[in-house]
Amino acid sequence: MAVKENKLESSMVLKKVVDTVDGKDKFRSQKFSKIKSEADSKDIYDIAMLMSSLIMYPVKEILREDQSLVVNE
Repeated sequence: MAVKENKLESSMVLKKVVDTVDGKDKFRSQKFSKIKSEADSKDIYDIAMLMSSLIMYPVKEILREDQSLVVNE
């Protein structure tokens, strides 16, 4: 019984600091979907850095979420 993974798509999530209350950061995430699963992580990072210069809040983290379909062959 072989299991196969089919990569579908990826998403980029920018986690932004929107406020600081009592010394603790408050975050908001913004997700950008439909990124090709073959996209290189360096390219995603570079795009996120370019986009961060256009966003009002500082970007704390850049996340990549990959989605795959797992099937039994």
